[in-house]
Amino acid sequence: MKRIFITISVSIVIFVQTFVSVAGQLSSDVELYNREVTPLLKTTTNTVVQEFLASCLSGATQLKGLEAYDSRTSASFDKLVTDRIKWVGDLRHGDRRDPVVALESKSYNKHLYPYREAEYVNLVRLQDELFERKYFKTETAKNANVIEGAINSHWLLTRAERGDPKEILKMPTLGVSPWEAILRFEPAVVFDNGGQAAVMGTFGLNRTFFPSVASGVNGATFDESFWSKNVQKAGLRAGVGVEKDNDQAKVLLGVGVQVWSVGVWGFYKPDDSEFLVGVSMSDLSKLKKIFGWFE
Repeated sequence: MKRIFITISVSIVIFVQTFVSVAGQLSSDVELYNREVTPLLKTTTNTVVQEFLASCLSGATQLKGLEAYDSRTSASFDKLVTDRIKWVGDLRHGDRRDPVVALESKSYNKHLYPYREAEYVNLVRLQDELFERKYFKTETAKNANVIEGAINSHWLLTRAERGDPKEILKMPTLGVSPWEAILRFEPAVVFDNGGQAAVMGTFGLNRTFFPSVASGVNGATFDESFWSKNVQKAGLRAGVGVEKDNDQAKVLLGVGVQVWSVGVWGFYKPDDSEFLVGVSMSDLSKLKKIFGWFE
């Protein structure tokens, strides 16, 4: 019975949590450009303008999979810009005034053109490193999900700043918020007459400890601290869960503190009016060390 309970709990955790793939800001901006410009092909019957749009989209396609720090990015942008200049020169006066051409130019200037500026490229490279630490490299990041992604994209506290590179480069965290909203299921062990398995639905706020930013002759770089190198993340949690107690499921209410991938909890079990303590794990791979049969 105990093994069945744990198996079901782990299955629920794995089912609801979705691993987030790595994508930097350039990849996202190329995708936004393509998403805005591709529909424009169907809004005009002007074949010259359609060819112009197709050429622009083809050039942007060459940037797919590249990031600001990639050595191939500069050459791909050079080709894109060269092709755009050629096409703009070939367009007739009437074609240049076509609203569709204006919409493409607006999208290009917003999403792609800023990457031609050296300061902007350097800023994005550094920001991507911080995003990597915040969302992909740490133990807690392995089980991030799309719900968290949506919250962190829209909640002002967790969003990144984008604007004048000179001003953002002066900010302690380069405009990248160290805060992250957490909403997920986590396996836990409750110390209730021995270790009892439980699964918790948790929500809370994490802080990623970023390295400090130092300015040098070659631009801004990172200096690691004890916190950024060893602790990486910490935060507060609250949650509602279920504990297996003598072949019965008992409701748990809890608050906790997380450091790195381990959460320490104070639980209240309403059915028995008991206060208990326990631990949870944000990294599901740690289950292999506790349950040998878990793969």
